[in-house]
Amino acid sequence: MKNILLILFVTVPLYLLGEEPAKKKFLIKFSLLELFDHNEKMEFSTGNVYVGSYINENIVLGITNINSMSGNDPDRYIPLYKLSNYQLFSLIFLKEINEFSTPFLFFKRSLKFKTEEFNVGNLDGDNESIKHDFDILDDLKIGVGIKNKIYDKLHFDLTYYQLVKENHSGFKNGVTQLGIVIDF
Repeated sequence: MKNILLILFVTVPLYLLGEEPAKKKFLIKFSLLELFDHNEKMEFSTGNVYVGSYINENIVLGITNINSMSGNDPDRYIPLYKLSNYQLFSLIFLKEINEFSTPFLFFKRSLKFKTEEFNVGNLDGDNESIKHDFDILDDLKIGVGIKNKIYDKLHFDLTYYQLVKENHSGFKNGVTQLGIVIDF
């Protein structure tokens, strides 16, 4: 509950202080390709979709259908496990470089807001209990990206992000995403 209030206290003033209502209303982002830092593995995906709403000209808040996992490195003693089916995300667009390129800050976090315990089998076949407090930094991913105009409201997207806080394996693995963004 306190995290939901924190989100409201941050987003409502930003919305109210916007100079003018956003000309663009919605954003859909398709993440087609992901490159993982830890093993330089590349994955193609057709199902990673971000849907967001502009709260002013430079800020988008939304939800993505990408599962929030305990990490992105399956080669660990404790295998990956799902934290949440969906994640919240925010894009904060910075000053345009030129008429075609706009850099942005990227934030993504699972929809878990309370302490939860996960029972996960390790590689020895034993079950381990892992407790996640889900404080504001737990499972928070931050990054940067650039959106390059292809045609009118269609953009090519390049984003890099990593965990703010180490995962259960002690890593802050990063991910590079290539995708398409459509503004409505």
